[in-house]
Amino acid sequence: MSASKLILASASPRRVQMMREVGYAFEVVSPDVEEAHDPAFTCDALTIENARRKALAISTLHPGATVLAADTLVYINGEPLAKPADLNEGRTMLRKLSGRTHQVCTGVAIAHDGDLETFAVITDVTFRDLTDDLVAEYH
Repeated sequence: MSASKLILASASPRRVQMMREVGYAFEVVSPDVEEAHDPAFTCDALTIENARRKALAISTLHPGATVLAADTLVYINGEPLAKPADLNEGRTMLRKLSGRTHQVCTGVAIAHDGDLETFAVITDVTFRDLTDDLVAEYH
């Protein structure tokens, strides 16, 4: 029995880099799905739902493949932070996170021929106090 094709359902350069670093052979297919933004969802439920949508969207287009999808959100004081729209917004976010602990939640979905497995991991991350110079160097 041959191994199925592995597809990473993500446009994230960081996810591609991580998968390559551990030696996986995979194809990248970016899903075109509308992500959920329901404030009634817990952080793990929301990220799992978005990962599920991505995995299933790609899985239906590639029968027989194993599809890996993920969604990550940053929460501070229980409120999700949206992805920064540009560099200035990213720097504003870094200033908000400076010297504080926040949560990073990643939901993962793995789909293969109608089967779906999901899980989430929540990590507490504490930033040191960031100087204006460090924030200005952010790319």
